[in-house]
Amino acid sequence: MLHMIIEELVKFDKYNLSLYKMIYQYYKPSWLVIGLISFLIGFASFAFLIFNLTSLRWFGLFLSIPSLVFLFFYNRKKTLFVLKTRYEKAYNLQLTKGWSDSDIWAVRLGMFSNYIKDAGLEDKDKLRIVIEYLNDDHGSTKYNYKLTETFAVVLMGAWLGALISVSLSATKKFMETNRLFISIGFVLIVAVVYLEKFVIKEIVLWRRNRNKRLKQIIYSYLVEK
Repeated sequence: MLHMIIEELVKFDKYNLSLYKMIYQYYKPSWLVIGLISFLIGFASFAFLIFNLTSLRWFGLFLSIPSLVFLFFYNRKKTLFVLKTRYEKAYNLQLTKGWSDSDIWAVRLGMFSNYIKDAGLEDKDKLRIVIEYLNDDHGSTKYNYKLTETFAVVLMGAWLGALISVSLSATKKFMETNRLFISIGFVLIVAVVYLEKFVIKEIVLWRRNRNKRLKQIIYSYLVEK
């Protein structure tokens, strides 16, 4: 019986309470295209800023920062639109001055409370046992950024190996002719860090993050009741 309750709660969380299910799945395709374009412009301009060693590097700076700032506020604006159209009235949100993480949490808690009531799973003792189970079933708990570490070591090793192979008299010339290589390596490291932090890490730690979110929701529900 308890195992069935846990499965039902985990399934409900998976298909309803993640940020993707609550917000991002309601983004229009055009919003995603605009966001992707602004990100690519920002990243490409940043790369140009690193690669270009002339006065034109300011052009890269001029494009990169506004593009990434625009992406941040554009995402917040569209998230606000979704919250207003789908959740504001149902969960009594106050969105006149924008939204915060507390509004996202209010929607999650409201959806969970309604589900608990409709599914007849309001037994507090059983919900407390579910929290204990989730505490034990935590999955992976940390992430060591091995991909970034390995990539940086290989890149630095290759560059230092090439540097050592030239004579001291040619070192200055070597540095000048390899600035582009160094710049590309720096941008690649930034890209790998971004990929590992926001994509790979989330995939590896999905179980821990899911259990943490579900525990917090159940605990908040028990406190309110």
